Amino acid sequence: MKERYPMNNIRFNIFQHKEDLLSINNSIFFHSKILFEVYEQCPKMRPLMIVGCTEEGDAVCQLLAVVRQYHCRIYGEGWYAPQMTGQEEQLFKLMLDLLLKHLGKSVLFTEISNLKSKMFGYKVLRTLGFTPVKWMSIHNSLHNKSPEERLPEKTRQKIDHALMRGATAHRVSDEEELKAFCKLMNTHHLFKPRKYIPEDLFFKMIDKIEEGELLVTKIKEKVIGCCAIAYSEKNAYLWYSAFLRKTYLKYHPDTLTVWSAIQTAYRRGCSHVYFMDVGLPYMKNTFREFIMSFGGKPVSTYRWFYTPYSWINKCLYHLFCS
Repeated sequence: MKERYPMNNIRFNIFQHKEDLLSINNSIFFHSKILFEVYEQCPKMRPLMIVGCTEEGDAVCQLLAVVRQYHCRIYGEGWYAPQMTGQEEQLFKLMLDLLLKHLGKSVLFTEISNLKSKMFGYKVLRTLGFTPVKWMSIHNSLHNKSPEERLPEKTRQKIDHALMRGATAHRVSDEEELKAFCKLMNTHHLFKPRKYIPEDLFFKMIDKIEEGELLVTKIKEKVIGCCAIAYSEKNAYLWYSAFLRKTYLKYHPDTLTVWSAIQTAYRRGCSHVYFMDVGLPYMKNTFREFIMSFGGKPVSTYRWFYTPYSWINKCLYHLFCS
């Protein structure tokens, strides 16, 4: 049996500036120094990296959170060194506890999503006062079969019709396309307050790093669809998307944009493409049904919410868990 590393020998710190981040692991993009630097340079974003180190100064776990005004967001459970196998949930609790104490009441709510396992940290999160809300996760497998083999006929016809009418989809190639990308992303989500869209600088920086990619769908010179993809651990994540679906209905900009993202991930050698926000599982959700039309696999999961006010946490628990 593998010997466990003594927990009392690990020291935890919160870092708020990239200059202080030294021996950080970058294998998981959503908890990397790379994304930390992107957040740090963007207005209205404040990154916080919680790092656990040995007495020798070697990082054994890390968790990246980003504060956006009154909202703290965490994607995934963090990174853990191989020697910490079996102790991930203990470390997760210690890092989260430190984060919540640091935030205090300066943040209205903290949200954790995209955990790899539905039950990861369940007891830990409940102990800390988080409320689990049933959510739906969808991903497309890109191994064993090509995306074309998994594509339903109805969706294939929409793609063929869009291409026949002159629509194209490709990576952002110049400054004009980048401006059009940002404009569409902002206008599409203007009346959708639940979905936070970062400033234009965020997308400009994502486009420059190896772990990110911006795609646009065009008819002639008009951008009618766009999406931002992140890459991590041989998987692709469709992070943000926007379409002029009703205005350019016959060109199917939503279908062609998502299909372009799936193909791009496949050509890059990714094992899966994950759709990061398809909503609640028990409400009628047209976007979720649309994403399912590409042959994806739905998985029930949890999204976790916490506020520094215990009475609100109790109300949330009774509302979603009773």
